[in-house]
Amino acid sequence: MNWAICIIHARLSKSYLTSSLWSTAPLFFILTAFMSKPIRNRRTATKLGQKLGKRVRTLRQRNGWSLEQLAERAGMHVTYLSSVERGYRNPTLNVMAAIAKALEVSLGNLVKGIEEEK
Repeated sequence: MNWAICIIHARLSKSYLTSSLWSTAPLFFILTAFMSKPIRNRRTATKLGQKLGKRVRTLRQRNGWSLEQLAERAGMHVTYLSSVERGYRNPTLNVMAAIAKALEVSLGNLVKGIEEEK
């Protein structure tokens, strides 16, 4: 990290010598590259979401469909449906109804056996 501070210091010194706005532009990129925090995945899978996702995956595979085929039938993006199957998304009732309709099952059958543990 010391070499990064040296680069920033050298860049600051040079920007004082030249008053051009463009000479300070690289400083912004250096600062953001070394001083920003890494972006973490903020989504975490829930146990209830994982159970629902497992149920959706089981029904999809029972029909012999790929994730892309189910996403097209349900009218949603593949990445969203994938995160539902992995338990990272908590779909709304409308989304679950669309998935159930695409899977050709009732909404009750989709959530059958999925309960929150006490």
